[in-house]
Amino acid sequence: MTATAGQPQVRADAKSLDEVEDALEQLKDEDVERLVAKAGAYAVGTGVEPMDLVNEAVTAALDGSRSWPRDITLEVFLVMSMKSIAWNFRRKARRTTAVDMSTDGHSFQEAQQRFAFDVEAQTLSAIRCKALVKKVHDLFGDDEQALAVVMGRFDGLSIQEICDVWNFDRKSYETVSKRVQRKLGEAVRAGAIQ
Repeated sequence: MTATAGQPQVRADAKSLDEVEDALEQLKDEDVERLVAKAGAYAVGTGVEPMDLVNEAVTAALDGSRSWPRDITLEVFLVMSMKSIAWNFRRKARRTTAVDMSTDGHSFQEAQQRFAFDVEAQTLSAIRCKALVKKVHDLFGDDEQALAVVMGRFDGLSIQEICDVWNFDRKSYETVSKRVQRKLGEAVRAGAIQ
């Protein structure tokens, strides 16, 4: 890796930031639409919009915090980045933080109010999560394989784990995954899932 003071580190086998900028400028509308559709599958359960995932991946590429390896296409690199970013969002959402009930500098009532606020926020998050799961079930209720892939991703299972549980070979998984991406992309564009 190479770096200078104040500059992000760039892998030796990665494209330069100038190459990243040039490639991003070459993206066509249909390329962006395809990325947003793919982001729709990864955005499930993150609390962020698919376009936000695309923007996060592009920003990470432009600021050098994610390096684009020379041996993969821009689309594959951005999809891998979106998958990783979505996983991080889900991981953060699953964390529960301890509520400080100490009264140092605060009244007991203030501590109780902080606790009540945190519980309310967690309850709202759980309600949103249940609503999202219901929407996904409604969307894929007639396609058990697609529902298995979506819920497996939502639960953080790896591709291999999903294949093992549902007895998919790699080709079957990829076929179902494309079906999921297409249907989720349509649902996101139609506003049925956010």
